[in-house]
Amino acid sequence: MEVQPKWYQPIYIPDWHIYDCFYSDIGEFVIIMPAEMQPAPSIQICPGINNSVALHLNKCPHNHTYVYKLDAQRVNSILGQHTKNYPNTVTISIQNADANHKIEININKYPSYAGQLVMSTLVKHEDNIIRTWIDFHIRLGVQRFIIYDNAGTSESLESLRKVLLDYILDGVVILISWPYSYRLPISDISGQTTQQNHAIRAFNTARWIGLMDVDEFINIQRPDIIHNGGLCRFLDSMTSNYTKLGALRLCNKFFYNPENLPVDNGQFLQITNCANKVTKKGREKCFVNPSCVCTFSVHMITRGLRMITIPPRFGYFNHYCYLNKPDQKQKTQKQTLWHDSSITRYLPGSSPNNQFVNTNRIYCHPNSSGADEINSQPFLTYNPTK
Repeated sequence: MEVQPKWYQPIYIPDWHIYDCFYSDIGEFVIIMPAEMQPAPSIQICPGINNSVALHLNKCPHNHTYVYKLDAQRVNSILGQHTKNYPNTVTISIQNADANHKIEININKYPSYAGQLVMSTLVKHEDNIIRTWIDFHIRLGVQRFIIYDNAGTSESLESLRKVLLDYILDGVVILISWPYSYRLPISDISGQTTQQNHAIRAFNTARWIGLMDVDEFINIQRPDIIHNGGLCRFLDSMTSNYTKLGALRLCNKFFYNPENLPVDNGQFLQITNCANKVTKKGREKCFVNPSCVCTFSVHMITRGLRMITIPPRFGYFNHYCYLNKPDQKQKTQKQTLWHDSSITRYLPGSSPNNQFVNTNRIYCHPNSSGADEINSQPFLTYNPTK
């Protein structure tokens, strides 16, 4: 049995803003960088001046991330190695308008989660809710979790590792150090976008990768499908042609804590105060088909195949925006007459024999307009092939 490391350490080259160099699980040599150098530098594998080969650049149109890649077999060929084992180190040449440098670099390799349902997130001092997030989504059928720690210290990594130790030893979670600035002057929120693109490229054979925050919880309104096949079956049912789809998008619904109720140990999942409807546009989160994505930016594919938004009547995510945000107390304690307790059917002990209840428990104050209409909404069936 392969021993899991404490955590994975990326190959960081600060002079050139290189955040990691690795072999993907489809046999690509990949370099991830924020789009901080303008224009983007040229990068080559360079064992010798006569047979250097440039890496292909996928540049995010939102100007957050550079993704360089080259088939790993080409790397072997360039180096004159005719084996199936890829080299652990290579020399690259990086060239921009001002300089041309050669650097010898190590190359990472991550586990392969081929065909599996995976979720990935970037965290910073979220030890108090990370287990609740993982436990909840395991109950929905998520198989693996890729956690990137953005706190930037060995102490924070060790603390998070201890919190997740049983999951790490079981191979359910891998922990990756991601100590980079969340925002940079040119590439802006590249701390998150580089993490997202890293997950997409490193775990490219996964069936779906959910790119979420730890205060966001999937709330599927078709518990019959979840019970009879899990979240992966639900996602698969949303498209009739998986190979032609880049991502499924879930809409956001904000939840609040106006009474300042306790939130520890997952108690926030019982707090039902919410917005009266999902956010129309701009806050969606995605489950990507990684093989069909070139670049990604926070909420959307920026290069790749098309995205489909899942209708909210079939599913959305609960966004508990008040968690670990004491500086946003006024916003997150917003008073609201609307309540949505539908997520509680996925909590332990929510129904006899662990059967999911086929009711739509979304309601508002009896004196509010539309209460009768909301309370009487039935579940709808969905068959995308018809």
